[in-house]
Amino acid sequence: MKPWHVPAGAAALGAIVTVLDVVNVHSPLRALAAVAFVLLAPGAAWVGLLQIPDRAAEAAVAIGLSITVTIAIGLVQIYAGAWSPARTLTYLVALTMIGALLQIVPTSLLSPRGAVSPRRIRPLFDIAVCRWQLQSVQTDHKNDH
Repeated sequence: MKPWHVPAGAAALGAIVTVLDVVNVHSPLRALAAVAFVLLAPGAAWVGLLQIPDRAAEAAVAIGLSITVTIAIGLVQIYAGAWSPARTLTYLVALTMIGALLQIVPTSLLSPRGAVSPRRIRPLFDIAVCRWQLQSVQTDHKNDH
């Protein structure tokens, strides 16, 4: 059984970056959180599914996967003519939340009867949806001006 704290930490880091972005905090803390999120969270949220036995190798793959996913999302946006740092962050947070859910649900979020407890999944889902909706509102507001 894989520990659930790594994907939960990735999801928490995604939530922190989202809050700092939405509140529009101008601080070195925001930059540090964003860099840590981009370098660690997307890969950490998904790498547990690969079942790599060595922790050092798992960490290296998580960092490489995070960087690769971030670059791929940016390239797709550039080729589509729709690049936006805020939109990139939105996609990364959504992918991180999905990966974290896929790792957490089978281990720590199962009820004693083996059924998934919606009460425990809801916060991660809400963070991803909130981020998506806020990005849409911000984009629509910018297009109106």
